[in-house]
Amino acid sequence: MPQIAYNIKRQNLKFSKGSEIRRRIEDGTRSRVQPLVTKRLEIIVANWKHSPEFKAKEKSTANSFIIHIFPTGDGTDQWRWVSLGTKGPYPIPKAGPGYLAFQLGYQPKTKPKGQFGGPGKATGLWRRGVMQVEHPGIKPRKFEESVIEQSAPWFNKTMASIVDDAIEQA
Repeated sequence: MPQIAYNIKRQNLKFSKGSEIRRRIEDGTRSRVQPLVTKRLEIIVANWKHSPEFKAKEKSTANSFIIHIFPTGDGTDQWRWVSLGTKGPYPIPKAGPGYLAFQLGYQPKTKPKGQFGGPGKATGLWRRGVMQVEHPGIKPRKFEESVIEQSAPWFNKTMASIVDDAIEQA
């Protein structure tokens, strides 16, 4: 899974206010970085009918502090299928009585890297009367990579500011 990270190397291991500085860095990351990254993910799915929610999980060890933001809820599978892609072709059988009816063309709501692709509508001729179709698969849209690319310059400046503020205030 793609990630953005900021590394801090502490030179003086006997630094007396290290735990206070660390707490301030964690608080700053939690309050300034997490909401913006989450918002960028939410913008990608803003017009989805079944959009996921994004939650954060924190992990803190002696040498690291990690905030993992991930999709949850009804749209989680759709997020993974569209962001990571699916391999095709694979069969889609008709469930229940009757036949499948569908349009051949489709304009997705998102383009690669999470850009807006339009309303997400079927555009081609109708095909009816089949019991099974072969889905061609989904090309990966790489949403996470998009958020990382968009956020990297801002993220590095913000983290440097958070670290500077934490040291100054300690």
